[in-house]
Order: sequence, then C-alpha cells, then structure tokens
Amino acid sequence: MRTFHFKIAILLVLVVSCTKQSDDTWDVIAVGIPKELSPKVAEINMGLYILRQTHEPFLYKDSDGQYRSRILSSWSRSIDNKNYNLCLKQDLHFTPSKRYTDESFQSDIRRIATKYSPDVKIKSSNNCIKLSFPKKSNRFLYELAKYENAPNTPSTNSSWDYGLGDFYVTKYSEQSVSLKRKEHNPNGYNQINFFSYKGKNDPILRRTGVEDYNRVLVDDLPLEILKEDFNNYPISLLQTVNLLINHENKKVRKRIYNCLDVKAFRKAFMPNQKVFSNVKSILPVGVPGAEKGLVEQNCTDDVLSKKNLVFKNWNQSGSKTLKDYLSTAKVKSLNIDLKDITTTEFVNSIFMKPHPYNLAVVAIDAVSDDYESFFGPLVSEKSITDIKLPKGKILLDEIKNATSKNRPALIQELNEYLKQEYVILPLYQEVRTFYFPKYLKGIEVGKDNLEYPRVSEIEI
Repeated sequence: MRTFHFKIAILLVLVVSCTKQSDDTWDVIAVGIPKELSPKVAEINMGLYILRQTHEPFLYKDSDGQYRSRILSSWSRSIDNKNYNLCLKQDLHFTPSKRYTDESFQSDIRRIATKYSPDVKIKSSNNCIKLSFPKKSNRFLYELAKYENAPNTPSTNSSWDYGLGDFYVTKYSEQSVSLKRKEHNPNGYNQINFFSYKGKNDPILRRTGVEDYNRVLVDDLPLEILKEDFNNYPISLLQTVNLLINHENKKVRKRIYNCLDVKAFRKAFMPNQKVFSNVKSILPVGVPGAEKGLVEQNCTDDVLSKKNLVFKNWNQSGSKTLKDYLSTAKVKSLNIDLKDITTTEFVNSIFMKPHPYNLAVVAIDAVSDDYESFFGPLVSEKSITDIKLPKGKILLDEIKNATSKNRPALIQELNEYLKQEYVILPLYQEVRTFYFPKYLKGIEVGKDNLEYPRVSEIEI
C-alpha cells in the first residue's frame, strides 16, 4: 500500500485456476484496477501485480534474501556501505522504438540518491555511476529495489506508462487491462488480461480459461472450479487486516477503537471465514516486534457530540452482517453510515485527499520484515488517513537507520504511539490456502513474491 514499499491489500486469497496448457494468455480476476498505471500505484495490491509485469526496479531481492538485478550489468558496494558502483546493461527498451539511455539512467540514479541523501557525491563514466555517501547507507539498496523508483516513461495514452518489464500495456480501463509480451516465448505466457469483478454473483467468476483467481475474496471463490488438478498450501502471510479510523477528533477515534469489539466486528465483516489469527499490532507474527493476541479494549460511555461517520465497505458479501452489528446497542451511538462501494472505487479513493472515508478495512502487507511497508501507510506523506502523525514519521526514520540492537525499542515505541493515537485497529493476521495448477512451472511455494507472481517466469 512505495515512496515506501508497501501494498494496501483488500483482504485477498491467492488462487490459480486450471486451464488448457495450449493457452498462452494468463487471465487474472482483479479486485480493483487503479485509474492509471505508473510506479506510484505500487502501494496497492493490483497496482503492484501489474507493475511486476510491466516495470523492473534496479534491484530485486531473491528468495534467498540476496539483492540481484535484471537491468544492471554489474553492481557493487564497499564493506562499510558508503560507496556504490552501478553499471547499466546496454540495449534496454521501454518499447521497440524507445530505448533506456545512459542519460536517463544517470538522471534516475541521481534523483533517487539525492532524495535518499542530499550530501551524496556522484560521478558517472560511460554507462556506470559511482556514488559516495557520507555515512553508512545500506538502506540505499532498498531504495533501488522499490517499484516506485523503477525506470519509467510516459506513453501517448495518459492511462499508462511504460517500464523495462517483460510486458507492456495494450489496453487499459477500469474494467480490464491487457498486456503483451515484448519478446514472444513459445514456452510461456505472451498475453496477460486483468478483468475486474464486481462481487460474488459476477458471471466473470464462472468464465473458462482463467489462470489466476488470486485477488478474489475468500467468500466469492468459485470453489467448484478449483476441485481438481491443483496443489494447495495453507500459508500465513506477512499481512494484517485492520480497521482504519480516519477522524480528526481523537476522542471519536478512541471510542471507535475501544468499542468496536474485534471478534464481533471481524466476524461481521467476513461472515464466512471460520478461523481468525489474533494479532495486537499492524505487524504480523513473523516480523520482529509483532505481538500475538487481541488488542486490549476498554469501552466507556464518555459523552460525545453527535458524529456521522462514513464507513466505505468494499466487501459487499458482508454488508448485511455488518449493518446488523453496527445496529447493536454498544456501537449504535457512534452513528456509522455504511456505504457499499466497488473495490475499484475503494482503490482509487486511497489516492484522494482528503480521503472520503472515516472507516475502512485494509490489509497491510510486505514480502519481508520491512517496517516501512507496515508503518509507512500511516505515518508517511502519502498516508492512507488524514491524521497527521509527525512523531510516527520520526520514529520510522529512526527505525530504518537504527542498529539491530536499538531497533526493537524503537519499534515498540512506534507500536505504542499508534495505539495511543487510535488511528488503526488490528483485527487479525491473514492465513490463506493457496491453490496452484499442477502443470505450471516457475511458481514456487515459499518464494517471497508468491502473492504477486512474475508471469514471465511461469512456463506452460
């Protein structure tokens, strides 16, 4: 949900359906398509999924935890993490007619490096760049791995940009997106289609030839299509599901935080989910600093002036049970107006300022224990709420630059600060079953990018 590398997920399950192996088009059922495609939409799940096909960051972290590159011919850093040397591969193209030049490479690296450290010294020679930072800068690798910093160029169409990925956009709308592979592969997928679906009864869920249902809500999965020819794996993701509380009055936020019972609320939101994994913070278990258990709540009857709160609900399958819960005596006085919207509307509302919601459920996740991915959505300049949290931003910056010895205390302090500000109520950690067709090659359970596969790596 990256400026900071996080993805605002919408409570998803990763599922891939079985198709004929002769079909070289990878079809995806999408939950919310952003209005435009550029590196800035890497913070939302469908944006990141598409960008992983069309764009390529300077570095990527492989499943073994090591940084590698598909667009640098070589790169190195000094032992003290102060000096970096980056050399660009030649003959890289956004499109057949538009090459990624050395000049563009130098401009991109200069922009990224000076934003990271204004005091950096930069020298360029041919297709290589040397960077010298005044102090240890191991986090610079992370900046180079952000999709927000991936090489990018506008197209003649305002809806999408081109990147250095294996695919490029041929069609883009709120209903569907089509991609084409730059170089045909006889053993792989050469077309990708994303189709936005509108809920459980959308006939698109029953169409044949769909490879990937991994954006579909658990309640909406067409399980009858997924009964044969699949391997399945229960996986606990590095993802927490949370209720955003976006109201300027801290007393109102406090009342909501304490009086919306976690167990009752999450069951109302996801009525068909059987098991919920408890978590006390936005950090999922598996990330240092996470806490198991339920959030401590103390609901009081403090007198508040009447407030009308707007709850934007993208999960319409839980609309009735949510309304029933919100009408109960304990929370009725909060005057919460539940408004059902489509997932596409919700995705695009994330980029609005001010945000058109007081309450909304989001899932915040990452593919590794990256604290910017989890805390950034709340404390950064591109926050998904309108609540200013300056201390939170300072603490996150300190966490990013802290030693392993000092980091735990800072993480705990930021967790406590968010609890005291009542801007987000942790509900549970997502545990899902993944389904994959047995005949697919190139999809590996345990890979850090399992939730957002690179289709170019999948063989038929």
